[in-house]
Amino acid sequence: MFNKANNKNEKKTINFKEFVAICIAMYKLVLPKMLITALALLASALLIDWLL
Repeated sequence: MFNKANNKNEKKTINFKEFVAICIAMYKLVLPKMLITALALLASALLIDWLL
């Protein structure tokens, strides 16, 4: 039982580190695209409001 608990804790730690690394990588990759998309949506929304 102790071994299983220890293994779970180790796996959680490894997974957490991997999760953080993946989050940082995704953040770096996705954030510029998200900002561009958000700006484009905002611009199109403002343009539609201006036209209407």
